[in-house]
Amino acid sequence: MIGISTKEEKEYIVEKDRNSKDPTIFVLKPITASEFININSVLIAEKAEEKTKAAIDKVQAIKTIVPTVLAGVKKIKNIWSEKEKKAVDIETPTLSDIDSLPFDILTELYNEIMSLNKVSESEEKN
Repeated sequence: MIGISTKEEKEYIVEKDRNSKDPTIFVLKPITASEFININSVLIAEKAEEKTKAAIDKVQAIKTIVPTVLAGVKKIKNIWSEKEKKAVDIETPTLSDIDSLPFDILTELYNEIMSLNKVSESEEKN
């Protein structure tokens, strides 16, 4: 049977932090189909107003990054807190936590989360 476990977790260190002796660790999870649909459905009305497929694709991709990362990051370990002036663990990241990440980190996390939502060859039906 084909299915993706939404209970699966994956610890992930972004590329820029992999050589650090004390890296920030993002605990990622696959997003559910309904989360993915809700994230993308807000763009349907805008698509009618766009003039080209390339413009539609660009708008859609950019607008889905933050909600997807928010839905797919389950926990963040050892991230610098400007408020507390030290590294902290965030058990349930908020929009504010995700918004504080640089765009290149967001896109890297987005791509990793989306890869968790693909069916592997071993999971495919014959």
